[in-house]
Amino acid sequence: MNLIKYTRITWLNLQKTLANFEECSVEEHLRHAFLRLDHDIMSECLPVGHDLSINDQALENGLSGSCACIALVDDIDLYVANTGDCQAVLGVEVDKDHTNTVEMSHAHTSYNSKEVRRVLKSHPNESSHVIKGGRLFGSLAPLRAFGDMMYKWSVKERNQLLKLFKHHLISMYTVKF
Repeated sequence: MNLIKYTRITWLNLQKTLANFEECSVEEHLRHAFLRLDHDIMSECLPVGHDLSINDQALENGLSGSCACIALVDDIDLYVANTGDCQAVLGVEVDKDHTNTVEMSHAHTSYNSKEVRRVLKSHPNESSHVIKGGRLFGSLAPLRAFGDMMYKWSVKERNQLLKLFKHHLISMYTVKF
């Protein structure tokens, strides 16, 4: 129960923080929108009420991950935001027979050295096994994504949640004939 209370308090603090960014740049709004979406996906997974009921579909969504790449055109300004193993590329016509491409964003994968440094810095005690075979903990290709909640909590928190989710996980991933 301590984890659930802690997580809810953390999310409430994030919501308060996000509310203070009304007077910020388009880039900051996009960044905060991505954070808010991830927050919403993961908070819907948590047990609610006195009986700690769990929404199976929300739990499945939180355990799964999703990448996104968006573009916002505002008059002559182009803004892009992405998370995961996708990126925005702009085609620029040089002349009627030639087009150049311009990378507008970068994929968050192990091929991106800046992203690898960020992950290793945030996992200083796990650097020898946080990225294995080009994947996060040997499993996940994108190093950032919406959802994928089991990768975002500590081992202790994850184990506490697995105890709560155990019967839901068994029923969700059991093949029914």
